[in-house]
Amino acid sequence: MDDFETRGAPLEYWFFKFNHERLAFLVDFIIRRHQHQAEVRLSLWVRGTGRVEHAFSSSWRTNRTTVAIAGCELGPQASRGAVADIEWHLDHAAGSARIDPAPWPLKLLRPLDMQLLSRPQARFQGSVRVGEERFAVSNATGLFCHYWGARLP
Repeated sequence: MDDFETRGAPLEYWFFKFNHERLAFLVDFIIRRHQHQAEVRLSLWVRGTGRVEHAFSSSWRTNRTTVAIAGCELGPQASRGAVADIEWHLDHAAGSARIDPAPWPLKLLRPLDMQLLSRPQARFQGSVRVGEERFAVSNATGLFCHYWGARLP
């Protein structure tokens, strides 16, 4: 099973983040299946000024490799989307480092509410537009994370 493959859990998050020059960029793809709600949440800082934007939807699409919510998409090698006046077109590589805190036997028992997989050495390239300002992203180091389960701990 791929680290970022959907698990079909009641709550499922995928997110990535990176800092590059004057931009700190974080995108969450969130599915709350019991509430029939999905969300793309952007958190960013541009030269020290932060903001958060949301796009909510009662429908979403997932398959083995991709999650799509409100016209935004995260796949195994790229993410694209637009929320409010923010648009991104990013290619990425997950990197070889992998964090999986639960040992295999413990995963089978599922004693915790959430499970987590993380790729802390991801690389990003492409562009992010905030309003009229465009940021070229080249070889930015960041993080991918996928967590899922019954509810947040």
